[in-house]
Amino acid sequence: MNTFHVIRSADLALGDRFSTRNRNWRGRLRLTEARERVFQAAFDHSERTGESLKGYVNLLAWHSHPENDARVCHAFYEKNAMGALRVGDVADFLADAGSHCVTFETRNDILQLREWLFEVVRRRTTPLGQSRLDCCFSYVELADARAYLAECQRDGDPARSRSIICALEVQDGARQAHYDRNLYDAVELDQPFTEAERRARSYWSGETSDTPALECLTAGDVRLTAI
Repeated sequence: MNTFHVIRSADLALGDRFSTRNRNWRGRLRLTEARERVFQAAFDHSERTGESLKGYVNLLAWHSHPENDARVCHAFYEKNAMGALRVGDVADFLADAGSHCVTFETRNDILQLREWLFEVVRRRTTPLGQSRLDCCFSYVELADARAYLAECQRDGDPARSRSIICALEVQDGARQAHYDRNLYDAVELDQPFTEAERRARSYWSGETSDTPALECLTAGDVRLTAI
């Protein structure tokens, strides 16, 4: 089934055929192994305590800032990281974001942590389901693609503002799954962990909101065509 895909005009051209194995969300997010370990530590801690994911990662960021007392930072890691992190993981994580920081606020950072939450919940609840990290996103309805395009054009990112809508033509062997984007957007990283996880489970179970915006997760070979 053909669906509607929003691309940045500089990324690909109409008529291009590509595999989601080579151009996927994991690569776009630059979700490195070090970042995955940081996020897994956040997930484990939040699951134990019920605290928000964002709050814990902000603590990790603060305790990795070079101006903070090294002994205090070490004690924090000994108490809270549970051995999930390797030496230098958080420093690498912050350096990858561009500089040392005290809070975890950039759009890409938040996307990465949200996607990691969804990935962990998927592995637990629907392990054979299509991962969001290794797929291409599109919308079932053109109206929903247009709404997303309008959001891209409003957010101030010059690259996103030059996005266009095209048709995503699925090639033989590609896999597709449909979920409600509204349930994805309902997950906030400053929510208590149990609430964020519950909403992620609702997404993967195939539940829909009152006015669903169905997004299609496609893995495999696809081609972009004009609408």
